[in-house]
Amino acid sequence: NYPGILGIGFAEAGSRGRPITGTRESSAGIQSSIRYLEPLSRRNAAAIGFDMLTEATRREAMLRAWTTGLPALSGRVRLVQEVDAVKQPGFLLYLPLRDVDGAFRGWIYSPLRGWDLFGTVFGREEFEGVRIAVYDSVIAPERLLYETDERPDEAR
Repeated sequence: NYPGILGIGFAEAGSRGRPITGTRESSAGIQSSIRYLEPLSRRNAAAIGFDMLTEATRREAMLRAWTTGLPALSGRVRLVQEVDAVKQPGFLLYLPLRDVDGAFRGWIYSPLRGWDLFGTVFGREEFEGVRIAVYDSVIAPERLLYETDERPDEAR
């Protein structure tokens, strides 16, 4: 129903004193593990167990959400869900999850595919003839999430 939004998931948080089975620790001294990701499609199944803190772009956004208590978007990444030959640029939205007593439990998050998401938004008739490019934070080719002239089979 929502092209580009791959799902909603939960990444559990752990620490060196309390390891989470089956994950690698990040350099931040904490680790995470994707525990749930719905819908459990073929793409999303590939992400279960992945520690997003082991990758710098994801880690920056996750730690920003954790320390500020606010939602945080990552920069452009290659989503673990990109299991097909054609890969789209992606990004993630993180929300910190705390218990009622304030204990940090992990992140509620959503993986987003750039071309599918923005193609739905900007692919409508009223945008015909308008060139639109969406970047994560800096206008640079390696930061491009979507461009109206880009076709899905050319996605990077």
